[in-house]
Amino acid sequence: MNKIVLGGRLVKEPELKFLDGDGKAVARFTIAVSRKIKGKDCKRESDFFNCVIFGKLAEGITKYANKGQEIILVGEVRNRSYEDKNNIKRYITEVYVSEFDLFGSYKKEENNNIDYPEELDGDPPF
Repeated sequence: MNKIVLGGRLVKEPELKFLDGDGKAVARFTIAVSRKIKGKDCKRESDFFNCVIFGKLAEGITKYANKGQEIILVGEVRNRSYEDKNNIKRYITEVYVSEFDLFGSYKKEENNNIDYPEELDGDPPF
């Protein structure tokens, strides 16, 4: 079984892209997860996890997630390799996210400027 549950904070806002072939949304982001044990200087150390998420979940996380926001996610660990521009084979480990929950303040949508009247006309509806 390959399943991982992580709780931490977003290092930066997720980056959304669309795949060339089918136009499927993919978002990449990194989370910092604090260790329970403190380091030599008595400061809490963190591990950093590169994460990938697809489809509507990718669109959702880029719409609502902020840098520094707390997140809990569930996924699986995957390894892959690629050749860099110098033809050197590089290996990377990523968490493929299947579900997540965000905590704290969400991003505000840019087009939410709604003009509400200062007073309602007439009697209240109840």
